Amino acid sequence: MTAESESMFLEAHRNALNCFWDQVKSHVIEWKSGYEWGGVRGQAALEERNKIERKIRMDLAGQRCLSKATFDSVMNWGFKRDSECSEEEINRATHFAFQRLEEDRLGEAARELVKLRNVGISRATKVLALSDQNELGIYDSRSADGLSDLVNSAGRHLIPIPPSRSKKIKGDHKTKEEYCAAFESYTWVLRYLRRLAGNDDSLRAAFTRIADLEIAFFMRKRLGDPRRYSHE
Repeated sequence: MTAESESMFLEAHRNALNCFWDQVKSHVIEWKSGYEWGGVRGQAALEERNKIERKIRMDLAGQRCLSKATFDSVMNWGFKRDSECSEEEINRATHFAFQRLEEDRLGEAARELVKLRNVGISRATKVLALSDQNELGIYDSRSADGLSDLVNSAGRHLIPIPPSRSKKIKGDHKTKEEYCAAFESYTWVLRYLRRLAGNDDSLRAAFTRIADLEIAFFMRKRLGDPRRYSHE
């Protein structure tokens, strides 16, 4: 059902996706190359993500869930604080989440994690996306805002934008359930854009992973933003 849903979604929005890509494709390498997180830039910032990915993969290979130490390493990377969840709560939630992820049921995977105390869509998708940067990207206010001029036929955001903690990005104020569902369509969009990048000799090598596109759109506003619409 998921593959069918993805195909129907992409077919319904193919023209919008192609037009959007034509608008941004000459800028995406610049955006990606300017990546910075937590005061760390460039390749060093990418390696921080890769270290977390290796930790997550080791846990999953050994016990099919995450330890509190690994889960909290994601929270510290993303939010400078540990989670408020116990080892048992994290073991249980991540076991079910990654089981859903193996089946490519992305929205359901995110739903298992947002059941945890003080875990919203940004925290949930950091845990999920950093487990497999080839196929997944973090879905948060800045990465979604980088897609804000990707709109449907009614002129609404194709991918809802979660509000930022700082309130600088107001977002679309959806429910947790709606953002979990949107994580799935967000991933479909990035996978489609990766296919378009793969057809371009000048972009193919720079965008082999879904994370490469997530990073580019995350940095879009900070590094210069030739967008058609304003959503401030």
